[in-house]
Amino acid sequence: MITINLNCQIDEVVKLIKRQDLLIIKKFGEVMTKVNELAVMLNEIAEGVDNIEADIMSLKDKLEGMELPLDAEEALQKVISRVSSVKDIIQ
Repeated sequence: MITINLNCQIDEVVKLIKRQDLLIIKKFGEVMTKVNELAVMLNEIAEGVDNIEADIMSLKDKLEGMELPLDAEEALQKVISRVSSVKDIIQ
């Protein structure tokens, strides 16, 4: 007859579960740290894009009333459009 000590096996399972639980908590903390770092970076990017947009609008205002070559006008509109697209992505 074979005897199995179930208490011993249960203790091992509980220890394994606790180790896995601690590992999950540790990994979750690491993920949250990275998410917070990413949020800071996105805020910095958003500020940079806002500054670029302000500079472009200032330039556009200064060019108001001046006749620009068509390719310069198109380039300015393309930059404005791209800045707007970046803003849409990060907001």
